[in-house]
Amino acid sequence: MKTFTEILQWINADRTPSTGEGVIVAVCDSGISENHSSLVGKVIEHIDITGDGIRDAFGHGTSVASLIANVAPNVKFLDIKVLGNNGNGDFSNLMRGVEIAISKGAHIINMSMAGGQDCLQDGTVARFMDTI
Repeated sequence: MKTFTEILQWINADRTPSTGEGVIVAVCDSGISENHSSLVGKVIEHIDITGDGIRDAFGHGTSVASLIANVAPNVKFLDIKVLGNNGNGDFSNLMRGVEIAISKGAHIINMSMAGGQDCLQDGTVARFMDTI
C-alpha cells in the first residue's frame, strides 16, 4: 500500500503548479468540520439537506475535504451535507446537492461515496445527468 505522499507523487500532485487559489470545491458528503487543522477558514458555506444539522458526525466529508486541502491548500469549500449522521443517504439528496453546487458556482463537485446498483439499472443517473 502506498503512503499519502507516494500517492501525491504518483499522480504528480506534488508538482502541480496550482494551489487551488480561486477554486471552489463542493463536497457532497457527510458535512465538513472546520475544526480540522487543514480546513480552518476554508469553508465558505454549509448547507444541510438531510435535516441532521451541519455537524459532520460521521467524519467522511471532513476527511475528504482535508485530503483536497492538502493537495490544493488555497481552495475554498462549499459544504453540502447529503449524507446523514450515520453516513447513509439517498440518491435524491445527492441529486439535490449537485444542483445546489452548480447553482452556487462550484468549479469542482466531489462525491466520494458508494451505492447500490438500483439507481444505475433504472436509468435514474442517466436522466439526472441529462438535466444538468
